[in-house]
Amino acid sequence: MKMKTALFYIMTFLVLSCLTGEQAELDIEHKVRIDQEGTRSESRHGYLIINGKALPDNFSVVAYDGVKYIFSQRQNMWGDDGYFPLQKALAFEPATQVFRNEDLALGWYEGSKVKKGTPVNWLYVEWSGGACFVSIDRIEDLIVQYKIPAIRRSNDNRLFME
Repeated sequence: MKMKTALFYIMTFLVLSCLTGEQAELDIEHKVRIDQEGTRSESRHGYLIINGKALPDNFSVVAYDGVKYIFSQRQNMWGDDGYFPLQKALAFEPATQVFRNEDLALGWYEGSKVKKGTPVNWLYVEWSGGACFVSIDRIEDLIVQYKIPAIRRSNDNRLFME
């Protein structure tokens, strides 16, 4: 009897979790690699690691949870390249449309206004020619669909997480 009761509570919890639409927030980490530290040629390379995986260098702007990251290109042997956070908080203007099942199935929707009901674990991204809200699981598909080119950091294009 105890086993049936425990199983009932576990199943109820799982069903209610699915019905309430709970979404896990993203684990975003900003990492910086420094080359030639302490010299005139010191350079900093910024990377966004999302759920343990490096975000591709295809977006000029990435935003999540009120933090906006800008992609910088280094023109000299020194300076910053890659993703770096801005200091001010970011708030999105609400859209008149609501989030639809079609948006969820596709994994993104175009625009810079947030639809009511957009999952909390979706990123906002911008690239030359477009902007959208996207599920982290569909980033690669978005890049392929819109043929979003990678942004060159500098002469050194090594990835941080290899």
